[in-house]
Amino acid sequence: MKRVCLVLTTILAISTFDISAVLYAKDPVTAISTDERPVREDPIIIATPIAKKGNFFMDMFKDNLGMPKTTKIEETGFLFNSLPFETIQARVSESESFHRNEVLPYLLKSPEMIDCMKLRRTARQIKSQVFSEKVKNSTKLSEDEKGKIISFLTQQIDSPLVVFDKDPFESSISIGGGPCMMPVGVEVLNKRFFSDKRVVLETSVVCALDMKSFLGNTLFSLKDAMTNDTLDLVLCHEVAHSIMFDMYGRNFSKLRRVSDNGHDTCYITDMRLAFSEGWAEAFEALYGPSNPKFLEKDRKKYNISDFLFSRQNPIRKDNYVWVKPTGKTTGVTKNGLQLLSTEGVIAGLFYDILTNRAIVGGFEKSIKTMLSAQPQNFKEFLQEYVKLFPEDKKVVYRIFLESTNYVTMSKEVQPVYSKYFQAKMDFFHKKISQGDIASAKQAFISVKEKLFARAMEGADIFENVGPQLWFIGLPKPEKKSLFGIKDAINKRFGTNVEMKAQPFILDLNTVTSKMLCNAGFPEDLAEKVIHERTKCGFFTGNALDSLKKVLGEKIYGAVEKKVELTEYTLYENLSFEKQLLSYWPEDMEKM
Repeated sequence: MKRVCLVLTTILAISTFDISAVLYAKDPVTAISTDERPVREDPIIIATPIAKKGNFFMDMFKDNLGMPKTTKIEETGFLFNSLPFETIQARVSESESFHRNEVLPYLLKSPEMIDCMKLRRTARQIKSQVFSEKVKNSTKLSEDEKGKIISFLTQQIDSPLVVFDKDPFESSISIGGGPCMMPVGVEVLNKRFFSDKRVVLETSVVCALDMKSFLGNTLFSLKDAMTNDTLDLVLCHEVAHSIMFDMYGRNFSKLRRVSDNGHDTCYITDMRLAFSEGWAEAFEALYGPSNPKFLEKDRKKYNISDFLFSRQNPIRKDNYVWVKPTGKTTGVTKNGLQLLSTEGVIAGLFYDILTNRAIVGGFEKSIKTMLSAQPQNFKEFLQEYVKLFPEDKKVVYRIFLESTNYVTMSKEVQPVYSKYFQAKMDFFHKKISQGDIASAKQAFISVKEKLFARAMEGADIFENVGPQLWFIGLPKPEKKSLFGIKDAINKRFGTNVEMKAQPFILDLNTVTSKMLCNAGFPEDLAEKVIHERTKCGFFTGNALDSLKKVLGEKIYGAVEKKVELTEYTLYENLSFEKQLLSYWPEDMEKM
């Protein structure tokens, strides 16, 4: 719907959506809160984590180095809403600190940050209303427990956002700092005479930190981000994470990443990571147009972080649906599962739902869906959304299918769309007539409208989304044969498969040939796997059985001599404590 077609005088004739030109005539939405009440006087508290005190021997062996002081909170209302970690203790930061003097005033003056804080309050109000009713009707809770839970939910609605000015985990748990949300309990204290007084008890915290590389170079600077007015976008991203955590509570721990393929808008990872990060990145795209410095000509002038700049327009224009999201567009869309495993794609879909003027209360409806259904990926989210709000089915289905070129519903639509796309390119270069492009356009419209009609009648819009088939590779110690004779023979007869000495976790239905090559597969074998998958749409059953069938017993056996391949079945048993306490900064390689 929002995709920009070629800027030609014939744009109305070749645009996919007839009403797109009308929508573009309006200013972009940059605030979505409908709450007209002002935020509280102190909506944000800057706090410093209290370091754990050790002794000489513990410090010498670094058992306590950089670890925060924690405490057990036994309060019923808090335990009902938090993850089962010990709560970090912190103090209100010093009045002369950089964060109190510069970061806090900047955030309080940001209309985007204030809008996001109002959304947080709205989400918590919805949660309080829904859960209070459920708690009241519970037969498993005592009256005292009910009262404490409802009291905590009520107080949390307008609770201030806690922002850390220091990394609470300056140890191996942390991965290089930078802005992040941590779903851990936080008790903020303030010194009162000879004792500490609690200021706020929160279930999550946002960290506002510089990001440094392992070599010590600054990759993201708070000072620069305030100067170019992007720090509010970054922290709105983190607040969006905290809003999602509020809705999921302890079930947030189930949103665990499996992919080890990095983390950024353009990366194909897994459905859960793409869902949680896509939601947060939609907030960046939402608030981005309000920044007049977000122009290519000014990016270097204002030192805007490349990762933050490069994903703004691509999210709003749905560029991440393409196999090649950057450079010259080929018109080839990712497959169904790849689309749902790319956070930039999910960000574009959430952006559309949150800003679409045909949807009343898109944010509130999204929050209610997360709260009541606890979806683990965007597929589940959309399915539950239309159950709760059937009046929006036509709009959200149109958003989803148009944005993904109907590929999630049928593999037959891709060649028809590619032909139409190529016709647009040929028309632009004056190789064909307007009649030719009209014919290609009509063929695509005919196919997609039949699919849309089927969808409205109850057909599965995820029919062409394959299952996740994870497998893991562990390199075996390399054994050199005498004088290299055996290796030479294997290479001569085409059974030599070079595997790099690094473990990997891959999903056979989302993996690209480049990923397979990086894992050590020869280019021709990698291309063969992708070619076979494209022919059938997606693989089913067991990942290794499918690989064996594609490669053949002989080649597959040669691979297994280099690397131990096993089906990845630990998806539900991952250590979520380590993951939730780890930062997922933007991919270092890209930055």
